[in-house]
Amino acid sequence: GIGKFDLAFQDFQKAAGDTEFAPAHYNRGKLLYELGKYRFAAKGYSRAILKDPLYADAYTGRAMAYTFLEKIHSPNLTSIGRLNWVLNELNWKG
Repeated sequence: GIGKFDLAFQDFQKAAGDTEFAPAHYNRGKLLYELGKYRFAAKGYSRAILKDPLYADAYTGRAMAYTFLEKIHSPNLTSIGRLNWVLNELNWKG
């Protein structure tokens, strides 16, 4: 039914578990993103990427989650400051 996010999350938790099935982790991340839980969503997307490094949608989802995290935590940063913040969150060593 509509609005049963708690039940949906439980199902995604069961589906994802320790499985190698990247879409289960991606879908859990997507649900968390929809609930505004951006840091947890980013972790879900990251797990999907670990399971399948070619999962483009997971990279996009994680980027969007980091974008919203950055806006919430650092609304006054310049564009370069935002990029540095996101790269730091990603542990970018480039």
